[in-house]
Amino acid sequence: MMRSVLDSTDVKHRKTEERCSGESIGNGAASPPSGRSALRRNPGSRHPFIFAGAVAALCAAAFLPSEFIAVCFNSKPRSDPNSNAAVDDGGWRLPGRSSLKRLGTNRCTVDRLWAEQLSPELFEEKYKFKRPLILRFRRGSDGWTDSNRWAKKKLLDQYGARTVGSGRSETIVRTGGHGTDQSSLNEFVGTLMERRDSADEPLYVFDRNFVPQSDLLESIHDMPVSLKPDPVLHDSFLFLGASDSGVSFHRHADAWNGVVYGLKRWFLYPPSMTPPGGVWPGFSQQEWLRRVYPNLTEDRMPLECVQRPGEILYLPESFYHGTLNIGDTVAIGVQWVNARSEWESLSYKMMMIKIKKSKAQGQVLEETLPLAKLMLQLTPDNTEMIMTAGETMIRLGDHDDGIKMLRKAVEKDPYFVVAWNNLAAALAQTGDIEGAEVAYQSALDVNPLNCDTLVDYAEFLVENLGNDISSVKRALEMLKKARGKTLEPKEVEDMIRQISKHLKTQSLTGPYLSLQ
Repeated sequence: MMRSVLDSTDVKHRKTEERCSGESIGNGAASPPSGRSALRRNPGSRHPFIFAGAVAALCAAAFLPSEFIAVCFNSKPRSDPNSNAAVDDGGWRLPGRSSLKRLGTNRCTVDRLWAEQLSPELFEEKYKFKRPLILRFRRGSDGWTDSNRWAKKKLLDQYGARTVGSGRSETIVRTGGHGTDQSSLNEFVGTLMERRDSADEPLYVFDRNFVPQSDLLESIHDMPVSLKPDPVLHDSFLFLGASDSGVSFHRHADAWNGVVYGLKRWFLYPPSMTPPGGVWPGFSQQEWLRRVYPNLTEDRMPLECVQRPGEILYLPESFYHGTLNIGDTVAIGVQWVNARSEWESLSYKMMMIKIKKSKAQGQVLEETLPLAKLMLQLTPDNTEMIMTAGETMIRLGDHDDGIKMLRKAVEKDPYFVVAWNNLAAALAQTGDIEGAEVAYQSALDVNPLNCDTLVDYAEFLVENLGNDISSVKRALEMLKKARGKTLEPKEVEDMIRQISKHLKTQSLTGPYLSLQ
């Protein structure tokens, strides 16, 4: 099987290798595949699944700084009643009624201030590392940038031939904050921007190279002193996508996001609470909004708001966040290169231990487990850290305590797809086949479209229940469902072909064939 997240000696591999990432569209070749979640098959063992990375979800949830990464509606301009400036569409498409109804909300639990109200003292006392904030500007986008530079015609005239990286909400997170589908900006805006996958999700430009290599940063002006961009201390991103595009839950160092055109809906959770549904992620952001959000109790609801054109959202370090765009949305993101708070600094330290080529796997696990436990002490209800600690314990040989931690993760968050998958892998590894199947089925019940679950559960059924025709047929159907969501089409098709042939030509009287 493919190399896992932690098996890779170079973080570049982790970020470009992905098995379940949706359909790949664009000029660039699809990223080479890797482990589907934090799991990996071990063909040489009696129980064919082992963990592919004790902190795999942690690494996907936290975007690494660039130095560590190789990694349709037209309308007249409208006025924003909460701003003194008219909202210009810049030639981009404004959202239609269906998009506003499906993606919008009147609920806003994020503070809003006029930019001139934010003093350095207020920022330090109330917001820095503590809570998100939306800043409004009297002149809209022109209050902090030259909006004309971001208008459709101007942007394409000046940068249309430049390459941009795009992806879909899950893929972007799993590749560490990179759009891996390469195209020119002209091609993306002209055709790819509305090219949707089987789940109706379009591509989203999420590119950390475009802005630094342009003159767009030079257009930023009159920023509050606490948010002024610095090309040495900060990374900068171009964000561009149509309605329904976005990015799934993740976290990183301190950042801000400025929307020049369009609307962006934010879902945010503090580091003390992993988003329901977990990280890695187990859902696209659209799927999360449809499947998880409507069932949340008040105490599990996110901080949320729709960011309007011309507004800047300050994103505190370590806050989990996912976004969905409403209408064509053009934005810039500025993010600190290094973590500065204690909790996120521990997370970054874990990642750096993991990617050092000189360290053996056992040494990595021994060094990261104390850090995971310390992060868990700081945030005892954080299910990401509970799962991470449990995975690491199991890989160090402490199966009993590790499984207890994984059970605790899914008890606290029944929507945590990756935790269910990892619990299933752990139970299968210890010989509890019945318990493993229950865990896989729980993951599938939570999200029937999750490619990790579909492929891993199918392999589990074939390897462990291969003498039961009904189980093999179930596995075949799961693999067929995973077809359109995988970047390992050949491997999945090979498995489908093997199973189909076997069902036609052989009676299943003994152990089933090995899918290798």
